[in-house]
Amino acid sequence: MQTYDPVPELRKFGYTEREAAFLYLVGTYSGYFLRRQFLAFVQRDDGAMAQRFLAKSTQIGHMVAIEYAAGRHIYHLKSRIVYRVLDKENSQLRRSKGDREIKSRLMQLDYVLDHFGTQFLDSDQSKTEFVQQSSRVRSDHQPKAGPDGNRPKSFLGLFPIAVRQHPVTKDPLISFAFVDDGLRSISAFGRWVKRVEPVLAELGHAEVVYVADNGRNFEQAEHEFRKLFPQQHDRQISIRGHLLGHDYPIWSMKYRRSVI
Repeated sequence: MQTYDPVPELRKFGYTEREAAFLYLVGTYSGYFLRRQFLAFVQRDDGAMAQRFLAKSTQIGHMVAIEYAAGRHIYHLKSRIVYRVLDKENSQLRRSKGDREIKSRLMQLDYVLDHFGTQFLDSDQSKTEFVQQSSRVRSDHQPKAGPDGNRPKSFLGLFPIAVRQHPVTKDPLISFAFVDDGLRSISAFGRWVKRVEPVLAELGHAEVVYVADNGRNFEQAEHEFRKLFPQQHDRQISIRGHLLGHDYPIWSMKYRRSVI
């Protein structure tokens, strides 16, 4: 988990502390954001505050506004300088994404905002270190070295992983999120569960959180999950759904354009 604090460095660009903290979240978990997400983070309903932040960041070239409908925008944090300050200069989040992945990124940011204050593993390295430091996880399930032979790539994927306190036992509980960006079936979820199953099976307390903007697949996802993890009194692995109560206007982005 991160010990270096990039917020003071981001403030040198003229951002307030809250603006800098929000940029850290975006650059760590999504790369994309909506105006409402910034306002939710700062806990204000101040259009002028949001406008000042967005104007400042676009003017100095840190983000690009993507118009997807008249007067409505999605914002993409693209600046290599900002990602360098975040110690993520080569992050794929600064690359342009397709409509489905943009929606997934926005949903991930909403999930993190919904759990603000929870301790998230915020990089491939922190996920790798978590697996390596867990004595119950065998070495053959640990992440393998990346193509450069140096920094390991986490096989746990890009979805958020949180460490929090179990509500009953008070022991550490690891929450693995899976984001459903509008899937018609749960086949992708089934493949993901099988990929992380070795880690889940060897952790003391763990849960899978099925994150979606509607509950259509919740029941099927639980059924698929129970094939690998049948309910047992001594089983500490669970699944729950997390509903995001927001609209994601991505499908109209067929006609999107960047506003520099």
